[in-house]
Amino acid sequence: MTPLSGRSLCSSAGYADCQRLVSLLRQAPEDASFIARAILEDCRADVSLHDGGRSVSAALTGLGEGPAVAFAAHLPAAADASDSASLQTAAALEIARQMAGCRKEWPGTLFILLYPKGRTRELLAENPLPETGAAGIHTLRPHPGEAGELLLCQGAVTCGETPFILRAAYREGLSKTEWEAFMQETAAGVARLSSHPQLTAEDANRMLKVPAVRERFVRAAILRTDIAPREILFFGSALVFHRGMQRLVTQRIQRLSDELGSRWKVTVTASFLPSLPPVYNDPTLCGEAGGLLRQSDGVFYRGSRSRFLPFVTDDYALLQRAGGGLLFLLGAGKAHGPGEPADERCLAPGIRGVVCLLEHQLTKSTGK
Repeated sequence: MTPLSGRSLCSSAGYADCQRLVSLLRQAPEDASFIARAILEDCRADVSLHDGGRSVSAALTGLGEGPAVAFAAHLPAAADASDSASLQTAAALEIARQMAGCRKEWPGTLFILLYPKGRTRELLAENPLPETGAAGIHTLRPHPGEAGELLLCQGAVTCGETPFILRAAYREGLSKTEWEAFMQETAAGVARLSSHPQLTAEDANRMLKVPAVRERFVRAAILRTDIAPREILFFGSALVFHRGMQRLVTQRIQRLSDELGSRWKVTVTASFLPSLPPVYNDPTLCGEAGGLLRQSDGVFYRGSRSRFLPFVTDDYALLQRAGGGLLFLLGAGKAHGPGEPADERCLAPGIRGVVCLLEHQLTKSTGK
């Protein structure tokens, strides 16, 4: 396939529309799913609503049978102070418009998946993708950096998370001092399991010196506030850098529960909330995509052998686990961060890069 050279790119007017769409989504995040549905229907896509109308999926068919690939993005929500979701949604809709404009040049089906942050499981529960699955589900995340710079990191990109709860019931006969000592020991054990297992010793020592980081890992909530609470819950969140660590962390949490119960003769039970795997960009797929993007006009691509976003999780990991794919980082301005508006001009090169990859994956099996 010839690298993308402008034949299926929107005009500068199209990108101006994209920037206006970002502004609209910022102003009316509660209307994001309605706006997305209208634009996707205008692309002659088969549009479906999911999760009580919170999420949107769309299928754009090309010329004839072929593979299925997907692009996923967060929809903005009124409670989300971040500017990221507005950029992601605008990028996804512009990608759909560009791919629809050249649909006679690629076979197969492109799926667009739009969902509020934290609602990935609900979206997947309604099977928005074909039974045969997708050849890849890709996404784009704005991050602080030079506007328009497309970064593709190999290996682990974000960490995974294993949330857990230790529930302890008061035992008659324990003095107030003993009960408080038990609570302190339990809290310390939860804190250890929420920091070390997934970190190297060097990283743990460096990162846990920061109070905000320590507080990120363990939050305790006493259900009753009398002198000797009858029950207490300890909430922990173990962040893991490798998929295999999640099973090990689960075993260590259960062991801590058993040891505390045995030593203090207190009933301690461990329960686990749904875990989130790390986002992991396959190095082979990164190499293929990187080689393609380096040859593509208008794409400001910078590869990276490894880069990790510490203490960051991303629910895209569930989509990646379901269908593979890559998470791209898109520089949105060096000042971009929570509460800071992004530079909308970053969208054009990022969209070009994703469209290039999607076209390549849809056409490579046909040799076009």
